[in-house]
Amino acid sequence: MHIDDKVLKKFQKGTLDSKELIEVLKHLDTCSFCTDRWMELENEEMIQAPSYLKEDILKRVHKADVQVNIHIKKTSKKTELFFYSLKTTAAVLGALILLISISYVNTTERLLDYKDKASPSVSISEKLNEKSNEIVDIMTYFSNQIINGGKN
Repeated sequence: MHIDDKVLKKFQKGTLDSKELIEVLKHLDTCSFCTDRWMELENEEMIQAPSYLKEDILKRVHKADVQVNIHIKKTSKKTELFFYSLKTTAAVLGALILLISISYVNTTERLLDYKDKASPSVSISEKLNEKSNEIVDIMTYFSNQIINGGKN
C-alpha cells in the first residue's frame, strides 16, 4: 500500500507526529514509487522564477553602471598587484643599497685606518664614520618601512 498525497504533504511540512513520521520514513525507504511521488510534490511546491527574470538580468548586466563596477574591480586588483610589486622591488633595491653601502663603509674604514696610520687626522675619519652610520640607519629604517608597508 502506498502513502497518500495528504500524508506526504504533512511530511513535507513537518506536521506528522513521531509514530506517523517513523512509518512514513520506513515506507519511503522501501517504496520507490512513493519516494518518486514525494519528489514530484517537492518539485511542484518549489518557487519558479518569473520568465522575464533572465532577460532583466542580462539587460542589467550590459548597463553602464554595472560595467563600470566590473571594470573598477578588475582595475583595483591590477592596482593592488602593481603596488605589491612596487613594494617588493623597493625592498630588493633597499637591500642591495644596504649591501653596497656596507661594503663601501668597510672599504672607507680600511682606507681611513690606513690614512690614520700615515697621518693623525682623526676628525675627518670620525665624521665619515658617523655620516656613513647615519646613512646605514636611514636605509635600514627605509627598508623596514617598505617591508612593513609603512607601518611601524
